[in-house]
Amino acid sequence: MEEAFIGRQPILDRHGKIYAYELLFRSSSSQNNCTIDSDFATANVIVNALGQVGLKTLIGRAKGFINMTREILFSESVKLLPKDQIVLEILENITPDETLIAKCKELRGEGFMLALDDYEEIRSSEYAELFKLINVLKVDCMLNTPEQIEEIVERFRGSGVKLLVEKVETLEDFERYKALGFDLFQGYYFAKPAIISSQAINPNHMITMQLFVDFQQDAPIDKIADDFKRSLELSFQLLQLINSAGIGLTQKITTIQHAISLLGRQQLQRWIMITIFTNKDRKHSENPLFQTAVIRGRFMEILQRNITPYKSEEINMAFMTGLISLLDAATHIPKKELYKRLSINPLIIDAIEHHKGVLGTLLLLAELLEQKAYDKIDPILKKLSLKPATFIQAYNEALAWTMTFGSET
Repeated sequence: MEEAFIGRQPILDRHGKIYAYELLFRSSSSQNNCTIDSDFATANVIVNALGQVGLKTLIGRAKGFINMTREILFSESVKLLPKDQIVLEILENITPDETLIAKCKELRGEGFMLALDDYEEIRSSEYAELFKLINVLKVDCMLNTPEQIEEIVERFRGSGVKLLVEKVETLEDFERYKALGFDLFQGYYFAKPAIISSQAINPNHMITMQLFVDFQQDAPIDKIADDFKRSLELSFQLLQLINSAGIGLTQKITTIQHAISLLGRQQLQRWIMITIFTNKDRKHSENPLFQTAVIRGRFMEILQRNITPYKSEEINMAFMTGLISLLDAATHIPKKELYKRLSINPLIIDAIEHHKGVLGTLLLLAELLEQKAYDKIDPILKKLSLKPATFIQAYNEALAWTMTFGSET
C-alpha cells in the first residue's frame, strides 16, 4: 500500500507549551521534497490531515496552521476545515488586492483565524487593510535585522495581533524574542518538523467522479450513500472526516447515511472536489481486501433486507458492519484504534468482535461463504428463516453491484 505523509512542526507559547502545529506538505518520510505545485501541496495537506491521518491523531486539541494558496483560499474546499482549530496561513506571495481583502473579511466573519506568513515590508500601504483582519503575524528572524524586528513589534503592540517568530534556533533567541514581546515561537530550537505517516486510502477515481455528478444533479441522499458504499476507501475517508470536522459528535456512527447527514451535503461536496484535485494524476490500484469488504457489506445488507424489509436503519447497519469488518486488514490500523478514531456504534463492534446479534450472525455467514465452509451455513440460514436460494441470490447481487465500478477506463 501507499503511505500518506504530512509534516508537523510545533508552535509554542511564551510558557513553552504547545499552542499549535504547522502542517506541512511531505511526499515521503524525508524532509527533502521535490518542487511541486503549491495548490496540489495545500490540497494534499488538507486531504491527509482530515481524511487520512485525522486531526485528532495529528494535532489533538491544539490548533493547526495550514499554508493557503490563493486558489485554495478562494475555493469552497477551505470551508471543510474546522474553524475553531485550523488557522489559515496566507502565503507571502499572495497579492493583498481588494478581492483578497473581501475574502478574508468573509472568512473572519465565519469564524476562521488568519495568519500572514513571512511578511517583511510592514511599511507597505497595500497591506494596511489586511493587517486589520489577521490574528497572527509570522516574522522570520533570519530575514529581518534586529532593528526591523523591534519596529515590527512596536507597530503591532496592543493591536490584538499575535506575533509569531520563526526560525528560533537557540535558547538565547527564545529569551530575546520573548523579552521583545513575541507571543508565539517556532524553530529548530524546539523541534524540526516531524513526519507523520499513515496508510494511504486512495479512492477509485470513477466513483469519486460519479459522486461529483451526484452533487451536480442534486441527487437524493440514498443515491449518494449508495455510491459511497461501492468504495471502502471513500467510506473510510468519510468516517475519518466526520471525526476531523469539528462537529462535536455526541453519538456513534451507525450507517453511511448517518455519516453523510452529520457532515452535510455542502461539506461533503467540498470534500469530493478536493479529493478529485489530489487524485487527478494517481492511478487506482485495486486492493482485493477493499473489494471483499464492499461485497461483504452489500451481501449482508441484502440479507438484512430479507429479514427486516421495512427497517432501513438495520439494513444500513448491516452494510456498515460488513464494510468495517475488514478495515483493519485493509489499512493495517489496529481494530481498537479504528473503532476509537471512527466513532463506530458499539452494536457493530460487538457484531465484528463477538458475532453478537443478527448483525454478528450475518457477518458469520459472509465469513463462512468466503471460507467455502458450506456445511456450516445451512443451520444458520434456518435460524434466520432464510432460504438457501435467497442466500445465493444475495451473494450474486452483491457481486454484480460491486463490479459496477470495479475497474477504470
